[in-house]
Amino acid sequence: MVTRIESPYDVTGAEICSFDPVTNRLFVTSGSDISVLLIAADGSLSDVGTIDTSAYGEGVNSVSVSPNGGILAAAVEATNTQENGSVLIYSTESLELVGQAYAGPPL
Repeated sequence: MVTRIESPYDVTGAEICSFDPVTNRLFVTSGSDISVLLIAADGSLSDVGTIDTSAYGEGVNSVSVSPNGGILAAAVEATNTQENGSVLIYSTESLELVGQAYAGPPL
C-alpha cells in the first residue's frame, strides 16, 4: 500500500532519498538542502533538521548513505556549471561535514 505523505516544505518536494539504518534517518534532496527525517518504529516521520549545502554550490543532485550506515555522501552542482562540483561527506549522526571532494566539470 502506498500512502501519501504531505511535505512540510513550502516550495520544493522530495526528489532523491537514502536511508541510514544506523540512525533510522531518511536523507532527502530538496533544492540546495538535504532534509533529514527520523523514521519511528511505527513508520511515522519526524523532522530532524536540514543540511544547508548552498555554500558549496547550486543544488544537491544526489544523496547516498554508505552500505554500513553512518556516512552520507551528497553530490552538489557548482553554481557555475562549467566549474567542478563537490561530493560532500557528512556524519549521519551529528550531520557535520567530515570531508569534501571535487568532481566534474560536466562534459
